[in-house]
Parts: sequence; structure tokens; C-alpha cells
Amino acid sequence: MKKILIIFVLLLINYTNSNSQPKGYNHPELKWETIETEHFVVYYHQGLDRTPRIVAKIAEEIYEPVTSLYKFEPDGKVHIITRDTDDYSSGAAYYYDNKIEIWATPMDFILRGTHNWLRNVVTHEFTHIISMQRARKMPRRFPALYFQGIGYEKEKRKDVLYGFPNILISYPYAGTVIPMWFAEGLAQYGSNKFGYDYWDSHRDMILRVRILNNALLSLNEMGVFGKNSIGNESTYNQGYSLIRYIADKYGDETLDRLAKSLSSFFAVSFDHAVKKVLGISQNQLYNDWKTYIESYYQDRTKIITASEVKGKILENEGSANIFPMWSPDGKSFAYLSNGESDYLSFTGLYVSSLNERNQKFLISGVSSSISWNRDGKKILYSKVKKWKNDSHYNDIYIYDIESEKEIRLTEGMRAMYPAFSPDSRKLSFVNGSDGNYNLAVMDIETKKIKYLTNFTDGMEIYQSSWSPDGDKIVFCISKDNSRDIAIINSNGGNIEYLLCGKGDERDPIFSPDGKKIYFSSDLTGIFNIYTCDIESKSVRQVTNVLGGAFMPSINEKGQLIYSLYTKDGYKITLLENPEPILQENTQYIANYPEKFSEINYDDSEVPVFKTNQYQSIYTMTSIVPRLMMDYGKPKIGISAFSSEILDRYNLYAAGSINPDFDHDLIAILEYKKLKPTLFLELYSLSRHTTEDANGGTYKIRLSLLEADLGASFKINDQQDFRTAFIYSRYSTKMKFVKPMFTFRYTYFIGKNLSFTWNYRRIPKKMDDEINPSSGRDILFRYTIDFNKFLRDFDFEKALSFEVYDNYDYNSFYLNWNEYISLPFGIERNSLSYNFQGGLIDKPVDSFFYFFGGGLVGMKGYSYFSIEGNKMILNSLTYRAPILKNIDIQFGPLYFDKAYGSVSFFYGNNWSGNKLELKDFKKSIDFQIRMDIFSYYNYPTKLAFDAAYGFDRFESLGGFEGKEWKFYFQLLFEYL
Repeated sequence: MKKILIIFVLLLINYTNSNSQPKGYNHPELKWETIETEHFVVYYHQGLDRTPRIVAKIAEEIYEPVTSLYKFEPDGKVHIITRDTDDYSSGAAYYYDNKIEIWATPMDFILRGTHNWLRNVVTHEFTHIISMQRARKMPRRFPALYFQGIGYEKEKRKDVLYGFPNILISYPYAGTVIPMWFAEGLAQYGSNKFGYDYWDSHRDMILRVRILNNALLSLNEMGVFGKNSIGNESTYNQGYSLIRYIADKYGDETLDRLAKSLSSFFAVSFDHAVKKVLGISQNQLYNDWKTYIESYYQDRTKIITASEVKGKILENEGSANIFPMWSPDGKSFAYLSNGESDYLSFTGLYVSSLNERNQKFLISGVSSSISWNRDGKKILYSKVKKWKNDSHYNDIYIYDIESEKEIRLTEGMRAMYPAFSPDSRKLSFVNGSDGNYNLAVMDIETKKIKYLTNFTDGMEIYQSSWSPDGDKIVFCISKDNSRDIAIINSNGGNIEYLLCGKGDERDPIFSPDGKKIYFSSDLTGIFNIYTCDIESKSVRQVTNVLGGAFMPSINEKGQLIYSLYTKDGYKITLLENPEPILQENTQYIANYPEKFSEINYDDSEVPVFKTNQYQSIYTMTSIVPRLMMDYGKPKIGISAFSSEILDRYNLYAAGSINPDFDHDLIAILEYKKLKPTLFLELYSLSRHTTEDANGGTYKIRLSLLEADLGASFKINDQQDFRTAFIYSRYSTKMKFVKPMFTFRYTYFIGKNLSFTWNYRRIPKKMDDEINPSSGRDILFRYTIDFNKFLRDFDFEKALSFEVYDNYDYNSFYLNWNEYISLPFGIERNSLSYNFQGGLIDKPVDSFFYFFGGGLVGMKGYSYFSIEGNKMILNSLTYRAPILKNIDIQFGPLYFDKAYGSVSFFYGNNWSGNKLELKDFKKSIDFQIRMDIFSYYNYPTKLAFDAAYGFDRFESLGGFEGKEWKFYFQLLFEYL
């Protein structure tokens, strides 16, 4: 008996999201060392010196206060990994691993205020570790339980044991249930207790604008991420505000009680904890808070509402229209915009004429402040590019408007915030690593660099601007909380602080006559544009907005352009001839705590710690029990996974078994200490069945063994390559009752070498999974096969009685997806085209054919009904939103959005040399997809398909077509 068994299901259902860490480039060049303290182990690589030592110092300082607040201590030392391989700023807490990752680069995000980066991020992430573990339902070793199910097509072919799956379900019971607003609010409040974070003017701005425009996120929306940049940041802000409200009204200890209540096994939503601790529903809590903050903001903005001075919005499309800069002639301006992107960081460079109001896109990927050269033909900026050892660094570029070409000035410099000198022969920029940043000047022709500052104490420097005579440079500077503005001679010398106080002053630029500085400040509690007379130091406010005014630029006509924060994000705004505003018209009493009242630290001196060479250490092995229904029979199983703390080794194993002793086993080992990731994958399946023959019954055991040994690596940010040697062995054991004997044989032995290339460039959007609407995804696989397939038996042979046919061939497979946004303002509607092509270059047994139906092919026909050694499948899909914002919470489920699609399929599989278009099949598929979040943090993808095949034909399994077929998926991702 020769049966086709499918390993696809084993991999899909068993290999769950065991490793939540982001997949990126390997860095074998790094040499790691450790610092061990009483409660922490800090890891760092060469190039880092200050950051890991300051991190170790901070971590020990905050350990007792944070753990005391939640009455909880971790069950071992917490591992903190510090990295500086990229110009990237973030922190992450892996609370099931007692592990934190921190990047040394300070955060500079237009929706965030400025705080001491290391003190803020260490406290924030450690609070996550403690508060999330406080809310944990099960021991740390058990992060979740899974319920899984697989249903199959009714398959009539004799050589197929079960049809291809048409029902796939994998759903968790989470070990931690905590809404995102509560998790992030607690982490920010933890930093707030030390003064390392506070309710700053950026947070206040975002919440204020939402309140004044009746756009507050609902409580359900606050519970999950998955929104655009402003929406996700609002989850942080509203969560922080609500946590402060709870602490003020009910006391700090209430936060611990709420977290502890979530650890109840039966708490599947936050409502359970609120009712138990506060005695009210979560909706009542939300409404009380909302009523309070609505009154707060409406009362405090009355004066400004009556006397607002903001000007006229020039560029409205996009939510990140930032860094506007007048051209030298004052007739046009350059700026950055994210256009139609949902995310603020995906900005490109634009130029717009003031009078003609035409917008011209120049180049993508620019994210820094910009600067014109003196003749207005070139624009200076920085952008992140891949560099040596797969690091991604900021470098300086010039865009030539006439030639439409980009010129790279630096390579691997880690240079940011460039600005032309008045004669365009020099430029200033900021350079840094290990959390230390300095201001430098570069001669553009000779590339000679002179550093104007030499900070080694964690000083942060931002945008700079040259005086019209080229003698002075004004720039932003920060060490702890908020920013100040300083000035320095362009050839070096002492720094003079021009603006230094409790306010946050930023974005300085000289006036055309060099007598004033235009800048942005939150002096009143709201960011506005100000002027500062350099000689007299007198400061005057010239805008009076309800949102926030940033990044000013002034031309010789006295026209001011700046970036205005509104309910729809940042907009380029023009204010003609700005005049000083009376102070009494700008009153906005912000209920901010004193920014520096609780800060009592000095990180200027790097502490001394004993260091050790890194020795491999592994995370606790996590175990996930699984309950399954597979081909109508129950199975029990587990998944287990662990990794080296630096994620250079990963091990995953899973197994399941049913009452018939059918088993599924999988083991995956990844080794990432080299440029390519080396892997070993092992699979084993067994299935039992019975058949009747010659008046008797015999039992059959089918077994599949497979081993994959190979390597994979990232070519660049869009391309991956994978190669593997695959050994497969399919065997049968037949046990006869009358007469009683057992017969074993191997019916397939496969050896192949595969090469897979994948190109994927799909712009990140809120709905890029449920509805990819632009870009492409291409997969090409080439395999060299050396297979043996059973033909007969020769019982006269002494050792092996199987007689095999050799099938040695080359196989080619292409899967091309093209995604297209529809024009004419049809929002979120898309067309996608899919092509699947396959070729086996020699005649082979049908066991080796391509199959073109089912869930992954033409859905109107069963998987095995369309077969051949050649394949051409085409599909065209139109997809549109049904409900863009469902915003319904039901128990642990949050229903986010739903899309519907219709797909038309046209194609066929065949063998032989002749292509017959008349044999091509047609089918149609209707699908409903829904994005869901489970337990606030688990992405859940639901899809239901109804497909119909228009053609009736006979296959090995009988007649196909002219009938409806149905499919259902409940997984972590869409197939």
C-alpha cells in the first residue's frame, strides 16, 4: 500500500508562535561579555561600554521599589541584553523568559517627549516583567494551552489516506490576560514614580486633541494594538492617563490588586478584575474617567479656543507632514510626509510650491530634518541604510532636484540631523553610538570632519541650524528630561545655553537676518512657536494652538511655516507675518508634576563592574499542552521550546498522539552564530488504518520520516534565501489476521536538494495582513530530486525485496503575488493577482505531481483532483472592507475588522508536452475574513470560504466540479 501523507499540516498546526522575538539579521561578529549584579545579568557586545554599566546601575536601583509596589519578585535573575548594532531605538520585555532587550540609541519620536532614555526604558521594561508576571495564571513554564482541530476534504482516491485540510483551527487559552492600555499604563506609571517618565506635554497633546475632537479611543480599542501610529500611541497615552486616575482615586495599591486579580484562571477579560477590586464594571470606570478628563480639558482650553492663532493648513494629506523648510527664494518649501501610510515613520521627501500649490514627490525613506543648499537645487538629509555586518545606520545624502539623483556623502557614519552651512561648502551633523552623541562639522569636498563637542556622559543632541553669516550653530541638547537650546561657534569653542529651563525647547532655526531664533516650546503646557532675540534673550510667543506647533521655518518675507498637530496628525501650516501674542490669551494650566522634583541621580560617571566573558545560557523550557481533534479522533500533545538568551540557538519540539497510537512528532533546531542560520528539522508521522482483502481484514501502519538539513539567510530587507538537503522515507507495516503474519516494506525513499528564494515587499499598513493592497510577494523554488518509488516485490532477493523505480528529476515552482491599490479614492479596496507555476522536467509517477486544488489552489475543486507534472494557476481577487472598525469585545475576543473578497481562478495541471487550454478549469471563491484579538494580545485570523467549480471532469477520485466547497480557518495568520 502506497499512500500520500501530507507534512504541511504537521508543520502548520504544531509549529506555533514559540519565539516571539523579531526575526532579523545574524551578527556573528559580536563578542559578548556580561555584568552580573545581585538581581540582574547584563549582556553587551564590543562597542558598548557606558550603556551596559549604566543599565546595571539603574536596574539595581529600581528593583526593590518596583517589586515592592506589586508585591512580587521574579523567580530568578532578570537578563538584560543591550544592543547597538543599528540606529534603532526600542525596548522589549519577554516576561516568560525573565528577559529584557534594550537598544542604546535614545528614542526620538515625534509623538513622544524627551526623557532620560536609559532610566526610562529600563524602568519601563522591568515594570512589564513584574506586572505581567503578577497577572500570570500559570507557572512561568506554561505560557498557554492550545485547542486545535483539523478537518479534511472527502477524498475518494485509493492512494490518499486523508484528503487535504479544509478546516484548520488553532486557538489558545492564554496564560496572561491583560489589556494593552493597562500593561503600558502600568509601565509608564512605574517610570513616573521615579521621575524618569511623567505626563509630559506630548502625552497631554495627544489626549487633549482626542478629547476636544470627540475622538477618544473606546475602552475596547484601548485594549489592543493593531492601529495606526497615532492610534497605537493613544493606547499608551490613554492607558497612562487612566492608570493615573485609578491611582489618584483608589490608591497605588489598587494597581497591584488589579494585576493580581487577572491571575485568576477564570479571568478572561479586565472586567473580572475591575468588578472584584473596585466593585464597578470596567465600562463604569472608563466612563467616570472620560467624564473627568472631558471636564478637565474643556475648562482649561476656553481661553485658547477664543483666541487661537494657527494660520492656514497647506498640506493636509498624510498624518506625518513634518520638518518643513523654505527654499532659499522663499517661493517653495520641502518637507517630509508619510502620504497614505498608516505609520508616521514611513516618510518621504516632497517639494511644494507656495503659489502654484503643486506637490512633487522626490524620494522615499527620508526621516530626518532637511536643509536646502544656497542655490535651491539640492536638499540635504539623512536616512537609514544597510551597512557592514548587516547593521542599519544613518548616513547623509544629497538629493539633486535637477538630475533627480541621490548622492551619498557618508558611509557607516551613523550621522543624523544634517544642515548646510550658508555657503553650502560645509554641513553640521550629529554622530553617536553607545548612547553618546556629539555635534560635528564636515567639509563636503574633502570629507574632513571636526567635532565641536566631545560628550561622553550620555548627552543627546538633535537638529542644528547655521547663522546666516556662518559663524554660529544653534542646536537642541538634552541629558535628562526635556530639551534645551544651545549655541556654539561653527569652528568650535564653548557652548552657550540660549534657552534652558523647565520647559521643552526644540527645533531651533535662525531668522534670515540672524537676529532671532525661531523655536518650539511647551512653556505654557502646549507646544507653540516662539522667537528669541539673541542679544536681549527676550522670548515672544507667535502661535496659540490647541494641538501643538513644531519645526518652524521662516523666509525673508516673514512667512512662517511649521508642523501643526491636529486630530488627523501633523499638517504643514502657513502663518503670514507672525506677531507676538498677549500672554493672557495663551493661558493653559497643565496639571503636570514638577519635572525634576524626584530626580536624584548622576549618571555622568560610569560605574565600575566586574565583567566576564559570555558563556551560553538558555531560557527556561516553555511547555504548551495541546488538545486536538484530527480526522475525527481526539489527540493530546505538547509543544516545548527554549532558546539561548542571545537567541543564537533555538530548539522547538512538539508531539501528539491519539487512542490509535497515531503520532505526530516534530523537532526544529536553529543555529544562528554564523551569517546564515543553520537548521535541522525532523518530522515523524504515523497513521493506522484497516482494509479488507480476500475475505479477511488486515491492519496497516503508515509511517513518514523526514529530515531537513540546511541554511537560510537574509539577502537584504526584502529578500531571503534558503537551501536544504531533505531525506524522506515512507514505510508500511501490514499485519494480517488470517493467516497471522506481519509484512513491512518501504515504498518511498527521497533525497532532494532544494533552493528557495523569497522576495517580499509589502508596505506596512494597518490591514496589510487581512488586505495586502500594494507591493508583491514572490517565492521561487528549485529542487534536484533523487527518488526511489516502489514498483514491485522480488522475494528471491536476500536482504531487500523491494523493487524501486528511480525518479531523478528537476522541479521548478513559482508563486507570484501582486497587490494593487484601487485608484479614484476607493479606500482600502484592492486587487490582487496570483500566479502559481510548476514544472517537473521528466515523466514521473503521480505520487510526485503538483496538485492544484483545495485550500492552497483552485478552491472550487478538491486538492488532489487537479494534478500533473506541469501547473499553471491564475487567480484574480477583489477585496473590500465590510466593517472597518467593528470594535466589539465579547469575553476574550475583540472583533476588529472584517473584509470580503471574490476570487476567480483559471488554470490547470497536466502531464505531457501539449498545453490544452480547453482543459483549463474555472472556479470562483467568496471569502469573509476577520481580524480578531484574543486575550488582548493574541492575533487571531478567521476566514470562511465558499467556492464553486464551474467545470465537471473526471479525476482519479471520481467526478469533480459543479458543486460548492467550503473552508474554515481560525489561526494566527491567513493562508
